[in-house]
Amino acid sequence: MNYHILSQEENQRTVNVIFHIPIPAALNSAGITWQAAVVKELGGAANIVPQLPGITSQEDSALKAVALYEKHVNVRFSSTNLTNAQRLAQIKATYTAEVARLVAEKQITLNFMGLEGDV
Repeated sequence: MNYHILSQEENQRTVNVIFHIPIPAALNSAGITWQAAVVKELGGAANIVPQLPGITSQEDSALKAVALYEKHVNVRFSSTNLTNAQRLAQIKATYTAEVARLVAEKQITLNFMGLEGDV
């Protein structure tokens, strides 16, 4: 699952969502996988605890292996007069934008994570 809706505000303006964002299976400039770089950034595999209770064992394994990155997001709808289909479309659009933003951010901030060398 790419997203899990936790709750919707009573006025139907926002929903709390957990996004599961795939981490690219490539190497950074230090020659380590992006997954390993994220593990280092989070302070080790022991610190990776799902925010969402009751996820599938497949999702739990993917999160702990850092094939997925869990991101809590509040999605604000453009109007309170939307249909459910329009709300879902806005959640999906937010997910797509968040994937692009997070991957671009991590490619910058974790580009050299794990690099070692001598002067």
